[in-house]
Amino acid sequence: MLALCCTVATALSTGHHPDADDDVLHRHVRDEGTSHHPDMDVHEPLIHSVQLDDEGRYVLSWTPLDDDVIFEVQVAALGYVGLGFSPTGGMTGADIILGWVTEDGNVTLTDRYAKGDGSPLLDASQDVTLMSGRRNATHTTMRFSRPWVTCDDLHDLPITADTVRVIYAFDDEIPDASAPNLPYHDHRGTKSLYLKEAPVEMPPASGDVLHWEVLAPNVSLVHLPNNLTTLYWCKLFRMPELRTKHHFIASEPVISKVNKQYVHHMLFYECHIDDSSSRLQRYVDQPGVQCYGPDMPLSWYRCGRPLVAWGTGGEGEALPPHVGTPLGEEWNGATYFMLEIHYNNPTMTPDVIDSSGLRLFYTSTLRQHDSGTLELGLPPRPTLIVPPQSAEFRAVGHCSPACTSQALPAGGLQVLAGILHAHLLGRAVTLRHIRDGKELPPILADHHYDFNYQQKRQLAKEVTILPGDHLIVTCSYDSTHRLQPTFVKTCLLYSINTKNGGLSTNEEMCLVYLTVYPRPALSKCQSEPDMPAVFHSVGVESFYPETGGTKMSLPNRALGAGSQEERMKNMAAMEEAQYRKMVASKNTDMHVNDIIFYQLWNETIIKEPYALQNMTFLQLLNERNLWQDPKILADFQRASSDSTFVQEFCLDSKMKQLAVRKL
Repeated sequence: MLALCCTVATALSTGHHPDADDDVLHRHVRDEGTSHHPDMDVHEPLIHSVQLDDEGRYVLSWTPLDDDVIFEVQVAALGYVGLGFSPTGGMTGADIILGWVTEDGNVTLTDRYAKGDGSPLLDASQDVTLMSGRRNATHTTMRFSRPWVTCDDLHDLPITADTVRVIYAFDDEIPDASAPNLPYHDHRGTKSLYLKEAPVEMPPASGDVLHWEVLAPNVSLVHLPNNLTTLYWCKLFRMPELRTKHHFIASEPVISKVNKQYVHHMLFYECHIDDSSSRLQRYVDQPGVQCYGPDMPLSWYRCGRPLVAWGTGGEGEALPPHVGTPLGEEWNGATYFMLEIHYNNPTMTPDVIDSSGLRLFYTSTLRQHDSGTLELGLPPRPTLIVPPQSAEFRAVGHCSPACTSQALPAGGLQVLAGILHAHLLGRAVTLRHIRDGKELPPILADHHYDFNYQQKRQLAKEVTILPGDHLIVTCSYDSTHRLQPTFVKTCLLYSINTKNGGLSTNEEMCLVYLTVYPRPALSKCQSEPDMPAVFHSVGVESFYPETGGTKMSLPNRALGAGSQEERMKNMAAMEEAQYRKMVASKNTDMHVNDIIFYQLWNETIIKEPYALQNMTFLQLLNERNLWQDPKILADFQRASSDSTFVQEFCLDSKMKQLAVRKL
């Protein structure tokens, strides 16, 4: 239950000398009218802590409670310190808490708001309560509480379970209380956080908990072409030798401080393929390869079920004590795994060498349930197209009752956690849940999605997905600053004949990864628009046959025509050539491409209508005038997201189709 509307308060102050003992501080806080929270002692450690700046000068700690949240800031400054919540990460519209401690120990804490980049203004409604404040020779420390939702709709922002863009600032000068403006701060910044999440509890050190590190083999970002700022690097691993069943139970990132800014996200996939030992073992000792490029072995595309998904800002993850993910094919797990690391080097800093990765924890003390990962949303194919200059374009992926009825166990699945994943244009991601035609509360939702902060969201209470349930992933994008369409990140098999590319954060995705138990046969439940409907929405009546995306059995393009046996021979020959090249290169001269997978649409040639004849579909999409027509934009949105136009993928861990239905 939310607290009742608060009353207008004044800025709080308390007298305290920095050398006074804690009992004196405690007494002064109480005597001067500063509040003690009924659910927390002023000395009690807070459960979350994060460094907001790169230098470690500003540390924010907090504990989420039912009605409010307790914050503590520890800042290497002796002037004022500020903490705020912003709709965009900037000053405009921000809700700001600002305070300072004078040399003689007087504490001031104020609730403010910002209209722009100028000094934040004092709020008439003071909705923050000081718990303690002190300073020593180097640092200022303040603890205070703030309701999740205040009664100040004019200047306060509600703090929700969505991504919160936290802003901070600090200065070494104490403000003049009578002056209209604050001194301009020496330091400021922003960081996105989940403030309502429970803490990640890593497994305690014990004899039955082992760890396994999977690290990149000194990947060099200097091999990137001058115009390429993004690299996806993949490396294959084999699990440790185990004689009995073990459960994976937790993971944490292993990233050097100097390279933290370059590592955007890491995925650790299970590999599921027939005869995995003969197909994959030979790659284990190799340094890896650019993901989804021409040198990536075809067998690696069967590494698609995430065991771990870490995004920038994430602390790690741990499964609850009743759940573990089995390791080893003989125990319904995976024996081989692929590490995918997304590096981002927008300033093209030279001489970057990285060996980041993950530390995985596993145990022989088995948990009650085997867990797995279910991937929802839109598949990695070039059929997700975001038009330019659109303030809110929606992409929708379905997991229909037809798939869940056939592919889920009779008792359904329990959802523990999930990761929402889009790229730079993503503004909101929601996983809707429908049963028997009635919409239930969303399983996951973030209406303030931030590409730069992707961490597993732990559900406060497990959610059950039953056979026959309908799951809908909706991603909202803001492309107002793009002049050309944006396409989905996809894989090599759909563009094997292209010479150039661009697998980067500038392309888009729309995915949700759910951690569930019991471990399901179903691995991916996704959908994509019916492309004829999309073509027609922009005025295309027909294409010349056998061109580009008109043949959506695209994997066969990579393997040639002919019988299944001939295609398998072609696959084996292609993979053998890829292996020989990998062995020869040893990561010293591996060719790195900028992979533009939507190049497929540049091979798709329009036949009708006559006015568009011989244009490629990509050329049409890049026509700026096309998107100025409100009717075309509305029709394109309808074709891209209406459940009437959906083709479904209902796949097991080996990419076998379990059910197909056109809704």
